[in-house]
Amino acid sequence: MGSPSSLHSSARLLTLALISVGAGFAFLLTVPSYAGLLDTVRSLTAQVGVAVGVMPNDINTLADELHQKQIALDVREQAIAERESQVNKQVVDDPFARYAVVLTTCLIVLIIANIWLDRREKRPTDNPGQTAVQ
Repeated sequence: MGSPSSLHSSARLLTLALISVGAGFAFLLTVPSYAGLLDTVRSLTAQVGVAVGVMPNDINTLADELHQKQIALDVREQAIAERESQVNKQVVDDPFARYAVVLTTCLIVLIIANIWLDRREKRPTDNPGQTAVQ
């Protein structure tokens, strides 16, 4: 085995380590949660007045400007989407628009039928003196 002084110093180190671990566990038991610890740290930094930041330079100034422009564009895009949905709702709800679509479709069908019937009537038949419709 070792000398009595080395055993004595090993015992001291072991006792110090056990006290440190015990103190750590006691600290963890007194803190209700990690969120509580964060709140404590935040309130402490607010009271002390600690401020962390980066000195303004070209890169972070441009990044901030781009961020502000992106926010403005997102707001404009949302406003445009709302207007489009309102317009679409008005168009769908408008009965005149429905009637106009139905009447236009009927007119197109009648025009196509008229053209088809005119061509059918003018088509030559087997008997040269007769028309296709008798």
